[in-house]
Amino acid sequence: MTPSVPFVWDKQPPQEFVSLLRTALPRDEYLSTFELVWEPGEPQAPVQRWMLWQMLSRQATAERIRRNHPATIGLTEPHPRNGAWWDANAGHYRLSGGRTAKTDRLTWELYQRTGQYGQRWWVVQGADGGHRYALTPVEKQVLRAHTQNKVSDVPFAGDLPYADPDYRVIRHICEMQQVAVWHRMCAYGNHYEARLNAQEQREVEAARAKMFDWLSGQLGGIYGEAMPLVKRALKTVAYDPHQKFVPTDGDKVRDDFIHDN
Repeated sequence: MTPSVPFVWDKQPPQEFVSLLRTALPRDEYLSTFELVWEPGEPQAPVQRWMLWQMLSRQATAERIRRNHPATIGLTEPHPRNGAWWDANAGHYRLSGGRTAKTDRLTWELYQRTGQYGQRWWVVQGADGGHRYALTPVEKQVLRAHTQNKVSDVPFAGDLPYADPDYRVIRHICEMQQVAVWHRMCAYGNHYEARLNAQEQREVEAARAKMFDWLSGQLGGIYGEAMPLVKRALKTVAYDPHQKFVPTDGDKVRDDFIHDN
């Protein structure tokens, strides 16, 4: 976002996209759903991007609140901005006495509107529909491999150019349903590596291969586009800003990941 663009506190989700989202991922009372939410940030620290939030069902949310799950603490308390003030040094709001609110404004407001606990899941920005808000350990492992341990996370929301939500976001979400299966296989293999028989080992390695190839395409595209911004994270590391992050020996990196070397 450039300084000449006015700060926008709220936007209504495009109905055409919301319809596409509901068609691709029908609502279910017991499963997580997705909500498209405008993330304004603050005038002092603007974000100004659309995000997909993954929402727990009302039933699962109520159960977490009943058990005092750390993620849901503060949802049933007064608005987290009541009596709060902006701390410019910390870059966020504080309550009286310097305390930090137990939950953030958007999480609280979404709960009040839907009765569901939500987490930021996907940032709509850049040229290809966006990317995950935060990476899993497996995704970070692939990213580190592709950047030779220089980068281990995605760009911040607001770092890549603004983009409207469209079919590209839906495509990513549909792909992620299959990717979730590979995630579980990789996690299973990592946890039970010593107990796997030959057939299970082959299945885990096949899942790792598919995960690596999928993530390589997605993350490589993100960082090819974000290269000027990644320079900030790389600090003094020398690199060619016209090249994407590609390992010197891509086949070896892929093979090492598949075989957990």
